[in-house]
Amino acid sequence: MLRRRQPVIVLGVLLLLCSTSIARTRKAYVPLMAPPAKRLAANTEPRKVVYEEYREERHTRSQFSLGGELGLLGRPDSTNGKILGLTTGLLGRVFAEYAASSRFILRGSLGYFANSSGEAQVLVSQSNLELGLAGYYRFPSRHSTKFDLGLAQRLIRTTSTITVFGTPTDNPSSLAYRLGPAASAEFGMTQTFSLLLNSEVTFQIASPMRTFVGLTAGLLFHLH
Repeated sequence: MLRRRQPVIVLGVLLLLCSTSIARTRKAYVPLMAPPAKRLAANTEPRKVVYEEYREERHTRSQFSLGGELGLLGRPDSTNGKILGLTTGLLGRVFAEYAASSRFILRGSLGYFANSSGEAQVLVSQSNLELGLAGYYRFPSRHSTKFDLGLAQRLIRTTSTITVFGTPTDNPSSLAYRLGPAASAEFGMTQTFSLLLNSEVTFQIASPMRTFVGLTAGLLFHLH
């Protein structure tokens, strides 16, 4: 009787061992993949960073700014030099700036400057209306300070008056064109306003050729 039951006992022991090993395997199971929530976060975060960079670049490319500046415009004159051998005049400009890309800046301006020179009995006064367009390359920078280097061109309408012994005489207006290198530095104060410093050396395309040096400082208002 015992011999007949031996196969049944052996089969039961084998089933018990198999069930025990399966239970241990389930407890020791470690998933190879992260949970769905973590996988979603891992896939979403890099895309978010890329989108933020794209949005920032797109914003920079479509940025307009308005501003105004005051300064001095001088012309070398060895006989009547006032500052560093320059005959200087006050210069004021209003301008609009357009960022065509993150590296290329266009700046159009409308300005006015006046100067005078001469002796006690003879005085020459000039009033100049200026229309300008400048293109700049903006150097890469991760800070709020930005440096630009480019080329400036100015179209000037000049009206002059000669005063001899207190009697003024108006001369016909004339047009002149100047071209030369320009540099600027922009210091971000807030997200809306920046301090702008400009310098330029332009050459009047005429005979004789004259050199003009300009230094200005102003404020830039960013339109978002």
